[in-house]
Amino acid sequence: MSRRLSASPDLAAGAVLAASAAVGYALRNGWTGVDLHAFAVAGRTMLSARWRHTYHSPFFQAGPLELAVAACVEWIAGSSRALLAIVCSLTIAAPLVVVTRILAGRRALPLLVAGAGALALGVVTDPYVHGHFAEPAVGLLWLLAARTARRDRVVLAGLLVGSSAGFELWGILGVTTLLLAPGLRRAALGAAVATAAVCILFAPFVLGGDFHMFAYRWRVTGGLMGAVLGDGHPFGWSLRLLQGVVTVGVAGALARLVHRSPSAVFAVPFATALCRLLLDPMSISYYFDVATEIALVGAAALLAARVQVRAWLETVAA
Repeated sequence: MSRRLSASPDLAAGAVLAASAAVGYALRNGWTGVDLHAFAVAGRTMLSARWRHTYHSPFFQAGPLELAVAACVEWIAGSSRALLAIVCSLTIAAPLVVVTRILAGRRALPLLVAGAGALALGVVTDPYVHGHFAEPAVGLLWLLAARTARRDRVVLAGLLVGSSAGFELWGILGVTTLLLAPGLRRAALGAAVATAAVCILFAPFVLGGDFHMFAYRWRVTGGLMGAVLGDGHPFGWSLRLLQGVVTVGVAGALARLVHRSPSAVFAVPFATALCRLLLDPMSISYYFDVATEIALVGAAALLAARVQVRAWLETVAA
C-alpha cells in the first residue's frame, strides 16, 4: 500500500501528460494559430546568419525565447499537424506539472486538479489553437519568482522575471513578485537583475539596427480602455508603459502588504495578471491564461495544505 501511495504522484503526472497529448491530438484540426508559424519563421531567422532582421516587422511582439520555442516546436513536428498539436500541449503541460509539484508538493490529487483544470479551461491547448506560448510560460515563471523572492533568493528570482520578459516584454511586470523579498533593498537587487536579463536578451537585436518592435500600435476593442479612450483608439508603447506603471504600482503595493503571508506567492502574481488585463486595450481569450493558470496552481497548493493538515490530525488522533 505504501508503495502504491508513493507512486501515485508519478502516476498522476503521467496521467496529466497523457491527457494533454490526447486532447491536443483531438484538437489537431482546430488550428487557427497562424501566429505560431509566423513566430517559428522569425525564430528560424533569429537562429540564422540573418538574426539582425528578426524584428524587422513591428508585428513581432514576441520575445526571443518565445520565437525560439515556436521554431523548435515546429521543427520537431515537421509537417504533421497532429504531432504539432501534441508537442504544443506537452510543451505547456510538462512545466505545469513540474511547477505544481514544486508549489503544491508531491501529492496526486492537487496535481490532478491543476492538470484537469488547465486542460478544461484551455491553458494547455491555447498555444496550439492561438499560437502563443507566452501566457502560460509567464504565469509559471512568475509563480517560481514569487516563491524564490520570498525565500530571499532575489538574484534567481530576478533571472526568472527577466526570462518571463524574454517570452513577451510584459513579463517584466513580474517585478512585483520581487517585492516579496524580506526588504526593499533586496527587492531592488532582484529588479536590477531582471532588467539586466531583459537588456541582454534584446540588446543584440536593438544594436543590430533593424529593430522595430516599438513601432507597433494596437487598437482599443472595449473594456475599461474602451470606456476611457473609445473603441478603435490607437494604443502604442507609450500607453503600454503607463499600463505597466499602474500595474506594478497597484500589485507592488499589495506585495508589500501581504509579503509575510505564504499565500502571497499566489496572490501577487494573480493580482499582477489581473491588473494588466483590466488595463489592456484588447480582451482576447488566451490573455486570461496567466491568471487562470496561477489560480489553478494556487488551488492545488491550498488543497495540498488541507490534505496535509488532515493527515497530521489523523496521526495525532491515532
